[in-house]
Amino acid sequence: MTIEEAIGANVRRRREWIGITQEQLGQLLGEHLGQTWTRQAVSSAERGGRDFRAVELVALARALVTTVGYLTQPEEPVTLPSGHLVDPAEAWNQLVGDAAAADLTEALQSIETLKEAISLSTEQLESVQRSLALADRAVVTVEAFARIAADRLGDDR
Repeated sequence: MTIEEAIGANVRRRREWIGITQEQLGQLLGEHLGQTWTRQAVSSAERGGRDFRAVELVALARALVTTVGYLTQPEEPVTLPSGHLVDPAEAWNQLVGDAAAADLTEALQSIETLKEAISLSTEQLESVQRSLALADRAVVTVEAFARIAADRLGDDR
């Protein structure tokens, strides 16, 4: 796999994940690059048939709401023009450097913190929902007693 094929596969994966068509991605790229890409140009890029310029990688990342790092991270060994194979982790490190790895570690820790907060929020929401259900039942019970009391008062007259 070439780096262009790796980038193309990541572009396709991300485009499909966010649920847009190749035509829509081409339009979004036009907003960032000043010229839209045709569906065929997007398709060619997704197949690895394009030598990406830096500005195109930035535009793709913005259009796909991701990072250049995500787009350039290969999932399998990358073949260099010389024929040498580069391991994905090595290729990733060469593309983005050690600082990105540290940033990724920090981002993953932040995600875990957010997951915990969301879990607590979900538990709190469920608790509030249970309390509201109990309150609704209490209102129904009070209304029923009020009707019974009103009926008895009417019978006593």
